[in-house]
Amino acid sequence: MSTVLPVIQPALNTQPRTHVDFDEKLAAHGIELHAAAVDTLQVNVGKLCNQACKHCHVDASPKRTEVMTRETAEAVIDAVRRFRIPTVDITLIPC
Repeated sequence: MSTVLPVIQPALNTQPRTHVDFDEKLAAHGIELHAAAVDTLQVNVGKLCNQACKHCHVDASPKRTEVMTRETAEAVIDAVRRFRIPTVDITLIPC
């Protein structure tokens, strides 16, 4: 016996969806989003990795060559100090 889950049933309306900009959708509903504070800064230091995992959230692999420059690292440190961000989450490769 198989069961079709509601979240994966085919849509009743088969017409393609049109792209709606997130900001436009918020404005249409009279919603404004403002950050109360920045409490965490996530920093990915590069995409060069000796692995190519399908689950990698930064799409790192041996074919990627992007690595954070010293200038960018110094800008991150400056931002953490200037805005007093209490938590820095550094993503190192490999995961």
